[in-house]
Amino acid sequence: MRNATRPLAMAAAVTVLATLGGATGAGAQGDWKQGPFAEWYSGPTGRPRPPERLRRNELRRERAAMERPRTAAAIRPEVADLVVAPQASRNDATSALVAVVSIRSQTITVWGPAGPVLRSRVSTGQGGHDTPTGLFSVIQKNRHHESNIYSGAPMPWMHRITWSGIALHAGVVPNYPASHGCIRLPYDVAPKLWGLSRMGMRVVVAPDDTSLQIVEHSALPQPKLLNLAELDEAVRGLRGETVAEPRPQVVLASVAPSASADRLLTPQDVAQRLKKEAAAAVEVRKRAAQDALSQAAVASAEANAAAAAVRAAEADLAALEAEVSALEVALGARSKDEQTPDQISALTAARARIPDSKRRLAEAIALDAAKNPVAFATARAAREAEFAADEAPRHAREAVRRLEPVSILVSAKEGMVFIRQGFEDVLDAKVEIDDPLEPLGTHVFTAMATDAGGTQLKWSSVTMPTSQRARGDAISALERISLSDRVREEIARRVWTGASLIITDEGISHETGKGTDFVILTK
Repeated sequence: MRNATRPLAMAAAVTVLATLGGATGAGAQGDWKQGPFAEWYSGPTGRPRPPERLRRNELRRERAAMERPRTAAAIRPEVADLVVAPQASRNDATSALVAVVSIRSQTITVWGPAGPVLRSRVSTGQGGHDTPTGLFSVIQKNRHHESNIYSGAPMPWMHRITWSGIALHAGVVPNYPASHGCIRLPYDVAPKLWGLSRMGMRVVVAPDDTSLQIVEHSALPQPKLLNLAELDEAVRGLRGETVAEPRPQVVLASVAPSASADRLLTPQDVAQRLKKEAAAAVEVRKRAAQDALSQAAVASAEANAAAAAVRAAEADLAALEAEVSALEVALGARSKDEQTPDQISALTAARARIPDSKRRLAEAIALDAAKNPVAFATARAAREAEFAADEAPRHAREAVRRLEPVSILVSAKEGMVFIRQGFEDVLDAKVEIDDPLEPLGTHVFTAMATDAGGTQLKWSSVTMPTSQRARGDAISALERISLSDRVREEIARRVWTGASLIITDEGISHETGKGTDFVILTK
């Protein structure tokens, strides 16, 4: 009996060990040698199993978790995913979201203009692979991403926040830090975030719990509104038209036909119109450059012909004068009795042709004088048209970027304000900070939505918990910042929902670069 039950007992023990071992090392992204049953994962010789085999085991576990249906009964109440406002299936295009991750509580809260939209548990980086804290934004979304660092590990519903490999994605969430630096979301939560989020969404990774506050202050940026006439001027600049030319009727797709001329347009209205006009201007400028080049070629040919006519007329006159001179020498060498009538007649005829030759030369010179400025002017116009054609695609890209959220960074460390839009630099300038030796802290303001009239922005703020004590809160830091009129004007032309204003003691992180928004690392 004892021998008969031994296989069953061993099988039961292996099952228990496997279950506990899986609970211990499930989220460690390949580190199967940690936990109370580390020796169980070693090979028969006592040496660790090959990393490839461990990785295959982890991949199978990840895929099994993806395919396994989750029910409420299968989730322990104390670690259940809490989703707030489940009716929100997508993010309103006129509002913004801010995701706040707490390392201490292992949670994520996604805030909208009216409060939390989604809240869930997460699993951040384990010891030695800590998740960096700071201010980030979504720079890439991939529904079916696989890691190029960890042997093709599945990372579905991926939201990348750094190009060095940190992302939010679906994965095993064991209620404690267990990843290699990424932020894992439960498999039933990640698709919800995917449906809500947009590129550029601000992501705050904080070491401790922090929350979003709706704030109001006169120093927070507000958009500059344009009327139709002012927008017309901007459109005419893209078209290359001059002020003297008749102004075409401006009709915006986003403006009702009955809109009056004093209807004020937001930066998004302006950006939409400029995008359309800039895209059309690419082909228009290309055709204009081709036409200008053809006109320059014709004018150049006419100028060259006029110059050739001058040279020919000069040669004819010189030849005629030489002929007259030769006849005069020949006749002068003879006495009058020796001069023949033919010689006298030839000299007379040659002298008679000189005025006509001089007239033709004068006409050729006049024509050359008239053709040369035209040739130079058309050549100059062709060159400018070519420059404009070359610049048109850049203007088109700039117009598209105007539709993306603008980001403003005020760095006390660098004493500068930086502006980015569409993940590209717009400008940077000096900034004045009251009491510059006093810490500002790190705060991010986000334009969450517009007011009832749709012309003013509602802002929120999130303050990063740090060990360094700053003087005051986010509003106090805002009040210590002084921007130049030029910077404030540039911001007002671009700011709209989704825009962010970061005020920090830190400098620009090395993670900030091509294809990113401003990344501020606080650890």
